[in-house]
Amino acid sequence: MLADQVELRTETRISVVWPDKNGVLLRDESADVLGHFDNVVVAAPAPQAAVLLDAVQRYRSRAEAVVMQPAWVVSVVLERRPEALAHIDLLEGVHPELQRVVRDSSKPGRSGEIWTLQASRDWTEAYLNLSADTVMHELVAALVALTGDPLVVKAHRAHRWLYCDAISTESAMALWDADTAMGACGDWLAGGGVEAAWQSGTELARMILSSKS
Repeated sequence: MLADQVELRTETRISVVWPDKNGVLLRDESADVLGHFDNVVVAAPAPQAAVLLDAVQRYRSRAEAVVMQPAWVVSVVLERRPEALAHIDLLEGVHPELQRVVRDSSKPGRSGEIWTLQASRDWTEAYLNLSADTVMHELVAALVALTGDPLVVKAHRAHRWLYCDAISTESAMALWDADTAMGACGDWLAGGGVEAAWQSGTELARMILSSKS
């Protein structure tokens, strides 16, 4: 809905972001020109943002200083809701293998029993190279042990989230360079987490609009 009035290009990896007299030039990974743009916002995890911020070296250096930590995340569709979680939609930090358990289907406009299981930092680092299927079975077993309820998984998807959490000493909520018309936002700038990502993006929008007024 938010992109309804704009051109949206998916499955396109940007390799070059460079300001010149015609605007900010973007090239894809095949070096094909995607066009010149008035402004460019880099909203990627710090390791990916660093390369794209090459034209503003002070920003690239700040992104390169950020350490990102991985997490295994599994989404499962359950046959029924665990009885022990009948009135609970979120659990955090209560199990050595599970950092977070979220009932995604409790969000507005959703239905069914869709749960997201995020592995703890220590467990992820110890088993970073496990297969996705093995991770799914291990984390579901951990949830069974936690709740005491047998669970029937109807569908699942496991994702090795390499850039899950940011360890950063950044104090800026967002980065904006009016001379190059390039900026960056993300949780790595604002303390980590979904709320931090939202706050960073909002602050960058404010900075861009202020620079144009």
